[in-house]
Amino acid sequence: AKKGSQKHQNKEAWKFDKHKTDPKTKLLQNLQVINCCEKCTNVIEWKIRYGKYKPLTKPATCVSCKEKVVKYAYHTRCIPCVEKEEKCSKCGESTAQFVNLPPPTEAEIARKDAELQRDLKSLPERKRRTFLRYMEKLQKESENPDCDNQMTAREKLDEFKEKYARDDFDFDDFDDLDSDE
Repeated sequence: AKKGSQKHQNKEAWKFDKHKTDPKTKLLQNLQVINCCEKCTNVIEWKIRYGKYKPLTKPATCVSCKEKVVKYAYHTRCIPCVEKEEKCSKCGESTAQFVNLPPPTEAEIARKDAELQRDLKSLPERKRRTFLRYMEKLQKESENPDCDNQMTAREKLDEFKEKYARDDFDFDDFDDLDSDE
Protein backbone atom coordinates (compact mmCIF):
# COMPACT_ATOMS: atom_id res chain seq x y z
CA ALA A 1 0.00 0.00 0.00
CA LYS A 2 1.52 3.25 -1.18
CA LYS A 3 1.01 6.31 0.99
CA GLY A 4 0.40 9.78 -0.42
CA SER A 5 2.31 12.93 0.37
CA GLN A 6 2.31 14.44 3.82
CA LYS A 7 -0.92 16.00 4.94
CA HIS A 8 0.40 19.44 5.96
CA GLN A 9 3.13 21.04 3.83
CA ASN A 10 5.64 23.34 5.54
CA LYS A 11 5.40 26.95 4.43
CA GLU A 12 8.69 28.00 6.07
CA ALA A 13 12.00 26.23 6.59
CA TRP A 14 12.61 25.07 10.14
CA LYS A 15 14.96 27.23 12.21
CA PHE A 16 16.65 25.67 15.20
CA ASP A 17 17.63 29.06 16.67
CA LYS A 18 14.22 30.71 16.47
CA HIS A 19 13.87 31.30 20.23
CA LYS A 20 17.50 30.84 21.33
CA THR A 21 19.65 33.80 22.31
CA ASP A 22 22.59 32.14 24.07
CA PRO A 23 26.20 32.76 22.93
CA LYS A 24 26.56 29.20 21.59
CA THR A 25 23.76 29.81 19.09
CA LYS A 26 25.38 33.04 17.91
CA LEU A 27 28.67 31.16 17.48
CA LEU A 28 26.94 28.49 15.38
CA GLN A 29 25.28 31.09 13.14
CA ASN A 30 28.69 32.50 12.11
CA LEU A 31 30.54 29.17 11.92
CA GLN A 32 32.20 28.29 8.61
CA VAL A 33 33.35 24.75 7.81
CA ILE A 34 36.95 24.78 6.52
CA ASN A 35 39.43 22.24 5.08
CA CYS A 36 36.79 19.60 4.30
CA CYS A 37 35.72 17.88 1.10
CA GLU A 38 32.28 18.65 -0.35
CA LYS A 39 30.56 15.66 1.24
CA CYS A 40 31.91 16.32 4.75
CA THR A 41 31.17 20.04 4.43
CA ASN A 42 27.54 19.25 3.59
CA VAL A 43 27.28 16.88 6.59
CA ILE A 44 28.68 19.43 9.05
CA GLU A 45 26.58 22.28 7.58
CA TRP A 46 23.47 20.09 8.00
CA LYS A 47 24.36 19.59 11.66
CA ILE A 48 24.76 23.35 12.09
CA ARG A 49 21.52 24.15 10.25
CA TYR A 50 19.38 21.75 12.27
CA GLY A 51 20.92 22.32 15.71
CA LYS A 52 22.77 18.99 15.95
CA TYR A 53 26.31 20.48 15.91
CA LYS A 54 28.09 20.15 19.25
CA PRO A 55 31.26 22.29 19.49
CA LEU A 56 34.37 20.91 21.18
CA THR A 57 34.95 21.90 24.80
CA LYS A 58 38.68 21.10 24.63
CA PRO A 59 41.02 20.41 21.68
CA ALA A 60 40.93 16.94 20.18
CA THR A 61 43.88 14.77 19.14
CA CYS A 62 45.03 14.94 15.51
CA VAL A 63 45.25 11.47 13.92
CA SER A 64 48.33 12.47 11.88
CA CYS A 65 50.62 14.22 14.35
CA LYS A 66 49.04 12.83 17.58
CA GLU A 67 48.93 16.28 19.21
CA LYS A 68 45.92 17.87 20.90
CA VAL A 69 45.46 20.73 18.42
CA VAL A 70 42.18 19.99 16.57
CA LYS A 71 39.87 22.89 17.43
CA TYR A 72 36.82 22.11 15.29
CA ALA A 73 34.19 19.48 16.10
CA TYR A 74 33.94 16.46 13.79
CA HIS A 75 37.44 17.14 12.40
CA THR A 76 40.19 14.56 12.89
CA ARG A 77 43.21 16.47 11.55
CA CYS A 78 44.79 19.80 12.52
CA ILE A 79 45.22 22.60 9.97
CA PRO A 80 49.01 22.15 9.44
CA CYS A 81 48.56 18.40 8.80
CA VAL A 82 45.70 19.07 6.37
CA GLU A 83 47.84 21.56 4.45
CA LYS A 84 50.83 19.20 4.43
CA GLU A 85 48.99 15.98 3.49
CA GLU A 86 46.19 17.62 1.43
CA LYS A 87 43.57 15.36 2.98
CA CYS A 88 40.07 16.18 4.17
CA SER A 89 40.08 17.26 7.80
CA LYS A 90 37.08 15.06 8.64
CA CYS A 91 37.17 11.87 6.54
CA GLY A 92 40.85 11.86 5.56
CA GLU A 93 40.33 11.26 1.84
CA SER A 94 42.82 12.86 -0.52
CA THR A 95 40.94 15.55 -2.40
CA ALA A 96 42.01 17.87 -5.18
CA GLN A 97 40.29 20.85 -3.60
CA PHE A 98 38.46 21.84 -0.46
CA VAL A 99 35.08 23.56 -0.44
CA ASN A 100 36.07 26.34 1.99
CA LEU A 101 39.60 27.40 2.77
CA PRO A 102 40.55 29.27 5.93
CA PRO A 103 40.71 33.05 5.53
CA PRO A 104 44.20 34.53 5.08
CA THR A 105 46.00 35.58 8.24
CA GLU A 106 46.93 39.18 9.03
CA ALA A 107 50.56 38.45 8.13
CA GLU A 108 49.59 37.06 4.71
CA ILE A 109 47.40 40.08 3.98
CA ALA A 110 50.17 42.48 5.01
CA ARG A 111 52.73 40.59 2.90
CA LYS A 112 50.52 40.69 -0.21
CA ASP A 113 49.78 44.38 0.31
CA ALA A 114 53.50 45.17 0.69
CA GLU A 115 54.26 43.17 -2.45
CA LEU A 116 51.59 45.09 -4.38
CA GLN A 117 52.98 48.44 -3.17
CA ARG A 118 56.52 47.39 -4.14
CA ASP A 119 55.36 46.35 -7.60
CA LEU A 120 53.47 49.62 -8.03
CA LYS A 121 56.55 51.63 -7.06
CA SER A 122 58.58 49.89 -9.74
CA LEU A 123 56.23 51.22 -12.44
CA PRO A 124 56.59 54.65 -14.02
CA GLU A 125 54.08 57.25 -12.76
CA ARG A 126 51.97 57.19 -15.90
CA LYS A 127 51.57 53.39 -15.92
CA ARG A 128 50.96 53.38 -12.16
CA ARG A 129 48.06 55.79 -12.55
CA THR A 130 46.71 53.71 -15.45
CA PHE A 131 46.78 50.62 -13.26
CA LEU A 132 45.08 52.41 -10.35
CA ARG A 133 42.30 53.59 -12.68
CA TYR A 134 41.92 49.99 -13.87
CA MET A 135 41.57 48.83 -10.23
CA GLU A 136 38.91 51.49 -9.53
CA LYS A 137 37.00 50.35 -12.61
CA LEU A 138 37.07 46.74 -11.41
CA GLN A 139 35.77 47.78 -7.99
CA LYS A 140 32.92 49.78 -9.51
CA GLU A 141 31.89 46.85 -11.74
CA SER A 142 31.57 44.50 -8.79
CA GLU A 143 30.67 46.06 -5.47
CA ASN A 144 32.19 43.23 -3.49
CA PRO A 145 35.71 42.48 -4.74
CA ASP A 146 35.72 39.00 -6.17
CA CYS A 147 38.71 36.66 -6.19
CA ASP A 148 38.36 36.48 -9.98
CA ASN A 149 38.74 40.26 -10.32
CA GLN A 150 41.74 40.23 -8.01
CA MET A 151 43.43 37.68 -10.25
CA THR A 152 42.82 39.75 -13.38
CA ALA A 153 44.18 42.80 -11.57
CA ARG A 154 47.24 40.84 -10.51
CA GLU A 155 47.79 39.63 -14.09
CA LYS A 156 47.46 43.21 -15.37
CA LEU A 157 50.01 44.44 -12.81
CA ASP A 158 52.44 41.66 -13.76
CA GLU A 159 52.02 42.58 -17.42
CA PHE A 160 52.72 46.26 -16.69
CA LYS A 161 55.68 45.37 -14.51
CA GLU A 162 57.16 43.15 -17.20
CA LYS A 163 56.82 45.83 -19.88
CA TYR A 164 57.51 49.05 -18.02
CA ALA A 165 59.25 48.33 -14.70
CA ARG A 166 62.37 50.28 -13.89
CA ASP A 167 64.96 47.67 -12.97
CA ASP A 168 67.78 50.14 -12.37
CA PHE A 169 65.77 52.32 -9.96
CA ASP A 170 66.92 51.96 -6.38
CA PHE A 171 65.94 54.02 -3.35
CA ASP A 172 69.49 53.71 -2.00
CA ASP A 173 70.66 56.09 -4.76
CA PHE A 174 69.20 58.98 -2.77
CA ASP A 175 71.41 58.19 0.23
CA ASP A 176 74.51 58.90 -1.88
CA LEU A 177 73.31 62.45 -2.53
CA ASP A 178 73.02 63.26 1.18
CA SER A 179 76.55 62.10 2.02
CA ASP A 180 78.16 64.60 -0.43
CA GLU A 181 76.92 67.65 1.46
